[in-house]
Amino acid sequence: MSSTYIKAMQSQLRAAVKGTGWKQAKGVVFRQSGHWFIAGHWRNVSANPDDGLRIEIMAKPMAIDPLLWEVMGLQENNALPLSFRYWGAIICGTPVLKCEIIDEIDPAEAMTSMVEVLDRLLPVVLELLETKKFSDLAKNPAGIHDNWRMGETIIHSLRLEGDTDSALKIAQSNYGTFSIDRSVKDPRLAGKRHNELIASAICGEAKPLYLKRLIDRILKA
Repeated sequence: MSSTYIKAMQSQLRAAVKGTGWKQAKGVVFRQSGHWFIAGHWRNVSANPDDGLRIEIMAKPMAIDPLLWEVMGLQENNALPLSFRYWGAIICGTPVLKCEIIDEIDPAEAMTSMVEVLDRLLPVVLELLETKKFSDLAKNPAGIHDNWRMGETIIHSLRLEGDTDSALKIAQSNYGTFSIDRSVKDPRLAGKRHNELIASAICGEAKPLYLKRLIDRILKA
């Protein structure tokens, strides 16, 4: 795929999203819908460009990245543009939930069709998000994802759902290789592996929950 073709696709996508509610950054469209971050992108179906394009729509809770950033000491990321939740280096992965193949490959026609497909799939995805546990959707995405980012998505979605036991089990089973840079503002975080910090954060959350359950049992006795 030539750089000229990619630039043409990006240019046509910018034109196609005008007035649609979608925003565009580097060939990816995104929006916030209620409590959800929604994104869409295109992929070649195969090495043969004539086989068409695979349009994918993704979603994740708006609250999920701030959980990761809090653990990492990166709270300033909350003020960054919405597109950072797709393109940022330290983010939770956004699982593909639905996709559709289109035959168009001409940039103008393809990008117009892409926006039409995403508009059609958006209500389907929103209904899916309301009826299914997001952690289950993240465990079985409809596309290929970076393992580290999707692992973080599963851990923090379980935290959002209140399943700290499962989140802690996953965090402790794979500390991973990513370490916090030694230039971070909080020296206590420097050199720590990401899931090591997450496991500590989850354990800190579990203590208040345990005390609340204990107090509730005492009051009911």
